[in-house]
Amino acid sequence: MKNRIFYIPLMLIMALMAGCTKDEIKLSFELPAEVNGAYKVVYYAATADMETYRETAVDITSGKGEIVLPEKVPTLVFLLQPSQREPITVIYAKRGEKFEIKGDGTDVDAWTIRGNDVTEALTAWRVENLELLKRNERKKLNAAVSEYVKKNPNSDAAAIILTLFYDRSDDEAQFLKLYDSLDRSVRENAELRRALATAALVTGNDMAPKAKLPVRIVLTGQDGYADTLAQKKGETMLLIFRSGNEAPGHALDLDSLKRILARKKNAVAAELYANYDSLAWTRAVKRDTIPGLRRLWLPLGLSDSLAMQAGVRRLPYFIVTDGGRKEVYRGGDAARAWTKFDSISK
Repeated sequence: MKNRIFYIPLMLIMALMAGCTKDEIKLSFELPAEVNGAYKVVYYAATADMETYRETAVDITSGKGEIVLPEKVPTLVFLLQPSQREPITVIYAKRGEKFEIKGDGTDVDAWTIRGNDVTEALTAWRVENLELLKRNERKKLNAAVSEYVKKNPNSDAAAIILTLFYDRSDDEAQFLKLYDSLDRSVRENAELRRALATAALVTGNDMAPKAKLPVRIVLTGQDGYADTLAQKKGETMLLIFRSGNEAPGHALDLDSLKRILARKKNAVAAELYANYDSLAWTRAVKRDTIPGLRRLWLPLGLSDSLAMQAGVRRLPYFIVTDGGRKEVYRGGDAARAWTKFDSISK
């Protein structure tokens, strides 16, 4: 009886403490005094009112800063330089958690983060492989990811590193093999899987095997009526998913695409304009006239069934298939897509 009298209040106190945990994540920065400016913070926010991709900024003044992120479920938080597009620094955070970010300079990707075991493991791996991450050396980076996953199959950090940093276009089969090698407790961790799925909105990567494109696509065409895009056997195809609002310095090299389409007889290219604004799409079509390029409209943006079926979660995004309708490239790098499309076309 005495044990019961002792444990029941203790359980009540623990329950009350859990109930008082706020639906937020707190990041505190302690950096050298010369560090000043706004750094990007990107994550998928789930609150009592909404769920949405959110991009905000933390203001660092004389090396110090703090930001509170509304969040009720586990999520991945990415820290980036103001002009940085591809995230490297990531935090795995749960509601109520607090993180301390420290470093010796202005490079966000060299900062260290303390707050929970998973994030600290992610930080250690990032710092150890920072040069590979910065140079984006795909084969060496894939090898580093593979080594970590094999050594840490029961680690949530291994699942995150595999999902975010393994280049699946290089070896899809090896990615799936590594994923299957993860401990069952990691693969079936519902909170982790949700965080990884929502992170795809930021990074374009996903745990699931690659989506497959339909052989025949029916969409809204340039004239406003249904149009059909079909890849015939022997044709190579480049699909360009874009919004028309590409950031300065990241505009598509349409002149190179024109030259490829002019030289290669079996090359088929289509622009799928994922933007709710039909007038903006019409203006883009008139502005960029490219012979041989099909112009199609996705009126529901990334919520369009084709974008979802194709696994497109960010813009711009490119998919290249060869003459046997086999996917040979997918990702957000236009130069790589153009090069692959050119090399396989005749």
